[in-house]
Amino acid sequence: TISITGSRGCVRRCTFCDVGHIWKKFRFRSSDNIVKEIIKHVQDTGVRQFMFTDSLINGSLKQFTDMMITLSDLKIKYPEFTDIKYVGQFIVRPKEQHKESLYRLMKDSGCHNIMVGVESGSDAVRFHMGKKFTNTDIDYHLAMCSKYKIRNTFLMMSGYPTETLQDHQDTISMFRRYQKYLLDETIINVTLY
Repeated sequence: TISITGSRGCVRRCTFCDVGHIWKKFRFRSSDNIVKEIIKHVQDTGVRQFMFTDSLINGSLKQFTDMMITLSDLKIKYPEFTDIKYVGQFIVRPKEQHKESLYRLMKDSGCHNIMVGVESGSDAVRFHMGKKFTNTDIDYHLAMCSKYKIRNTFLMMSGYPTETLQDHQDTISMFRRYQKYLLDETIINVTLY
């Protein structure tokens, strides 16, 4: 696996995270520049798996979509690139921002695994953190990832300062609800921090 940095900073300002203090402004490289780097690594090393170091690979939806289109076209035109895969950190967004076509494009471009900062099964806790997505958004996200065979690592937090016993129970209920996604390997890992 070779690491690639496509952006720095973050489009969110989550209460527990210092990325926004380190990088005041979210900046990203052009999709053409990123794909040229991937091509160079494949040609020089033969490595075909890439790990994005970005806080979010989908921080800029336009740049992310452009990169996926360019990678998908590359894989169609040149058979030596068909097995390129990539992983990265990802933010769940509402269905209106992440249409099904985005998930199809993720699969076609080689998205293999995403690390998603879900943090909690409680909408109240997540909104206090500044995450700006709901359990309904997660439900949709997982249904799409299951359909297109995109694996997820959930990043979770226990004991957030505003978390109540009910919020904790909401997280337990979420995991029970998502057992089917563990069984079909849509969720492959849960990391607690």
